Amino acid sequence: MAANLKQRHELQVPSSSSPPPPVMASLPASTATAGRPPSTFHSINDPSYVRILDTTLRDGEQAPGAAMTTEQKIVIARNLVLLGVDVIDAGFPVSSPEDFNAVKSIADEVGNVQHGGGLGGHVPIIVVVARTLKRDIDAAWAAVSGALRPRIATFIATSEIHMKHKLKKNADEVVAIAREMVTSDKDFVCRIFGEAIKAGARTVIIADTTVGCSLPSEISRLVAYIKAHTPGIENASISLHCHNDLGLANANTLAGIEAGAREVEVTINGIGERAGNAALEEVVMAIKCRKELMGGLYTGVNTKYISAISKMVVQYTGLNVQSYKAIVGANAFSHESGIHQDGILKFRGTYEFISSEDIGLDQTSESGIVLGKLRYLLLFPLPTILCYDACAMAFLPAIIAPTVYPLLALKSSNDPSYVRILDTTLRDGEQAPGGAMTAEQKVAVARNLVLLGVDVIDAGFPISSPEDFNAVKLIAGEVGNIQGGHEPVIMAAARCSKMDIDTAWAALSGARRPRIGTFIATSEIHMKHKLKKSEDEVVAIAREMVAYARSIGFQDISFAAEDSLRSDKDFLCRIFGEVIKAGARTVIIADTVGCSMPSEIGGFVAYVRDHTPGIENAIVSVHCHNDLGLANANTLAGIEAGAREVEVTINGIGERAGNAALEEVVMAIKCRKELMGGLYTGVNTKYLIATSKMVVEYTGLNVQPHKAIVGANAFSHESGIHQDGVLKFKGTYEFISREDIGLDPTSEPSIVLGKLSGRHALKSRLLKLGYDLDGTELDDIFKKFKLLTAKKKNITNDDIEELVCSKSMQSEPIWSLRYLQVMHGTMGFSTAVVKLLNLDGQERIACSMGRGPVDAAYKAIDNIIQVEFRTTN
Repeated sequence: MAANLKQRHELQVPSSSSPPPPVMASLPASTATAGRPPSTFHSINDPSYVRILDTTLRDGEQAPGAAMTTEQKIVIARNLVLLGVDVIDAGFPVSSPEDFNAVKSIADEVGNVQHGGGLGGHVPIIVVVARTLKRDIDAAWAAVSGALRPRIATFIATSEIHMKHKLKKNADEVVAIAREMVTSDKDFVCRIFGEAIKAGARTVIIADTTVGCSLPSEISRLVAYIKAHTPGIENASISLHCHNDLGLANANTLAGIEAGAREVEVTINGIGERAGNAALEEVVMAIKCRKELMGGLYTGVNTKYISAISKMVVQYTGLNVQSYKAIVGANAFSHESGIHQDGILKFRGTYEFISSEDIGLDQTSESGIVLGKLRYLLLFPLPTILCYDACAMAFLPAIIAPTVYPLLALKSSNDPSYVRILDTTLRDGEQAPGGAMTAEQKVAVARNLVLLGVDVIDAGFPISSPEDFNAVKLIAGEVGNIQGGHEPVIMAAARCSKMDIDTAWAALSGARRPRIGTFIATSEIHMKHKLKKSEDEVVAIAREMVAYARSIGFQDISFAAEDSLRSDKDFLCRIFGEVIKAGARTVIIADTVGCSMPSEIGGFVAYVRDHTPGIENAIVSVHCHNDLGLANANTLAGIEAGAREVEVTINGIGERAGNAALEEVVMAIKCRKELMGGLYTGVNTKYLIATSKMVVEYTGLNVQPHKAIVGANAFSHESGIHQDGVLKFKGTYEFISREDIGLDPTSEPSIVLGKLSGRHALKSRLLKLGYDLDGTELDDIFKKFKLLTAKKKNITNDDIEELVCSKSMQSEPIWSLRYLQVMHGTMGFSTAVVKLLNLDGQERIACSMGRGPVDAAYKAIDNIIQVEFRTTN
């Protein structure tokens, strides 16, 4: 079986230009279906089982520039079978002949066990997408009918904005169309679902796909409402499809599952239109790793294939994942921070919650220790520190337009609706392997964080190195002393150690609003394996060091309980109460290993607020890592539960899989203010794009194109249906205003022409180029365009003009080249011999000299065809 599988994979290699995909081992026939309950086409007999529908080959391919060949799609589909997904979304057959052929090949080969598709006994459902149009449905059936378990997924828009601007139909007309073809107002969604079920639908899909605007609590309520109010829902499964425009697709998907959805639509690496989709690897690993919180739910995915198939999708689509991508990023199991390295070398579980071998990485490999400037904590004598000259890499205006910041006193925020933003890009963000910055670069980033309007800048960890000490001192002296505008708090991190605290004071004392951020681990795993101390000893150290920080001059003190979410809740409340009594004015709940779920962290924050003595005298803050891809959602859940300060980084960079992303958290609060109870921040979001680009430039940590808010594709559209919608009305597929984050407000929707584009997008581009074509002329150009997209990924304006100007793309050449030989030496003269063949099959040969090989070749051609060429530099 393994040999046959290898042979089949080798046959699927798309071209000589693409290296062969990794060959993945077959599943044993006896165990291929282990852990997967018996199922029919439309239902699962085990209510704890969650079906995984992978839509990498359709929705994933809609990411601009991600088009794949038929051969590549078949290879991925075969590997999705090995991965164990239940349903493979093979494509949109009516969109192009290429897509039709790809779907048909996948249905016949991968979806048909008689053709070898059911590798190891697991035969997936093959689904194809169709609009509620008869011609779409006919094309879908023609493409998928060869599969043993075919499914069609029809769709129509149900939101008022889509019905009004795109469909130009009323609610009754949309219901009638859906009912006929199957044979966002919640009640309307229930109505249309009920009609579709009555007509024969067996899966109904709640899609936050158009604009990716939902919050987890909203999705949860919607699923519950639909379960309770849809006629006939007991005869169908509820599925969920979430886009990632606010960086919350994974959390929304999990919230839907917890509320009763039993099928979810995901993509490998989270790729897709704009900011992409929920990521298969993150959703599946969250269900697997936190099974106890998910009520015992499980999937049939064999996670050991995750790493290999992730790399395959990157190779075929060209969409790289950022190094700090959860689960599959290059840094996901790497450590550069000395504190983290010390912990995992003592016991791996201190800073790694997910087992790397669970996703197919080498079991025998050691933890990913990356040697860099943060490797060791250097205990150096203070008098030996030499500060750099003041730098001026970024310019701040003398007077920054004042914003109302309720953080007037250092110890509290006066407005309970205000959420303080603490940016830790310069410390925790820099801990990302390879993300080190110079002191000058840090000062430049800090200046831009002031323009952005963050409340607290975590400037660094002064004790870690002379360079970090100097950087913190420069930021405190220059950025922390701005008068006439917004004055941020400048913070430095320090362990609960007098030397750390003294060093922090020496670095920070020049700032007008200095803060020290002390921390100590509070989880049993850290206290036992890393600190080797008891609970009482840890409490005593924390209390003593907070009091010491206050005694040497710090008025603003925060205390973080490292690994809070794996700590005993009552012990956490106890230590928080003691440090508040000693002078801390901010207490931080830290999800250090990124293992939390939104409901868990929300409950944790609420418990701490209810059970910590003196908590009314402090602000609760949350610091969330992204190892399960849930840092943004966890941060928002903490805010909803009462946290009023959050720790974030630009682009979400940081140790392993990074942190909550400032831009995604802030935009979620801003865009969904009504769901967040009127909460707000002081961030000027118009500086988000500029600051994101600066951090990429200085750290070298690129963001993936489908990164929410700041990714290159975040406001781009290649799918014809999406292009048609945004050209009619931008709001149909764009929820976030591009000018809100600093993009050009006059810019039109970003239309990327590719194989999934439709007539409307092509006509719009032709008009911009000065060609007003319609009718048969447009049809002819569109056919040529589709032929071109089958051969070329990126279509340029020059390509479009050539389509218009040429009489035929396939016109037969008058002359064809049969032979070319060039000789060139050090004297600068070249000789070329050219043989051409004309339409009559006659050969012509010429030889010529020129000022270089190109000039000589063209002169030889001129001698044959008698058309003069002139070469230019």
